[in-house]
Amino acid sequence: GTSCRVSTRRAGRALHTYYCPMARSFFMSVLLAVAALLGSSQATVDVIGYYGNSGNAVASIPLISEINENYNVIIITFASLDNMGTVTLDIQGPYEDDLDGLATDLAKWKEGTDLYGRGRLAMVSVGGQNGLWPSDLSSADCLTGLLDFMETMNLDGLDIDLEGSAVASAASLSSVITSLISDHGKVVTAAPEAAQGPLDNYASILPLLSWVHPQYYNNGPNAVTTPYVPSADLWPTPWTVTDWQDEVNGGYAFWAGVLDAISDADGLSSEQKGMLIPCSISAASSYNNYDIAKLAQEVAFANVTHVGTWAIAYDNEQDWTFAETLGALNI
Repeated sequence: GTSCRVSTRRAGRALHTYYCPMARSFFMSVLLAVAALLGSSQATVDVIGYYGNSGNAVASIPLISEINENYNVIIITFASLDNMGTVTLDIQGPYEDDLDGLATDLAKWKEGTDLYGRGRLAMVSVGGQNGLWPSDLSSADCLTGLLDFMETMNLDGLDIDLEGSAVASAASLSSVITSLISDHGKVVTAAPEAAQGPLDNYASILPLLSWVHPQYYNNGPNAVTTPYVPSADLWPTPWTVTDWQDEVNGGYAFWAGVLDAISDADGLSSEQKGMLIPCSISAASSYNNYDIAKLAQEVAFANVTHVGTWAIAYDNEQDWTFAETLGALNI
């Protein structure tokens, strides 16, 4: 038969993969079948997209109003704090010189009706390559700066995407997370790399978060070891696994096994478990070629309720394959 998979190429390598309507229809039918088999066991799935800094896809960063309707969590990238707690935002795209317009459009987006009745959240990520959280920043100054910025920009919470060493040295981080959630009703998440060093450095704050979505890219499955490897009964030689989507037991993926191991090690609830992938092979440097339809089935199998991608611009380039495929789990 003929394949419906089409790749565009530049300098001899594939950049983006698209699927024809027939293929997408097939994938949707598979997901609907999975949902029917699971019945009410699959909780509502948040579809999360990072928005703003998109180095290889700046031209594809849409307006907030143009973001695919399957997304219900938008994380604006990237913010930094100075030693007085002042927040600055370094963003690419249509709002680079129009933060007032961004705040207005975020408020309008949150007022819209979600396809599946989920709440809509707009958050800001502190971190990235140049993100700062000064080690001597006081909790009071940090809270004041973050809350002022969130109010100005119509934001509902904070995502932490700091280098692991910065997390370990940020003395105010734990108390700020607790206060934002408990005292101010904010959502706080984190995106540590799925690798031993970052996970060790994030371990003390993970139980405090609303949820965590580890980055399953740029590091391979062998980047983790005890206590973050899955059950030896399922993967007796985890160091030989080369694909995060390696499966056992009819759909249990290695990434899900690592997520469960993180949960067991750090005392997370099922509601605190999420995951993050690159949207295309141009969105990350390695371990970046995910089968999105297969991923949706793995998410349903593992009953993970927060699934995100780096980044919305790359999904736009692919005709919203990630958002529509993962969003269909809510049907």
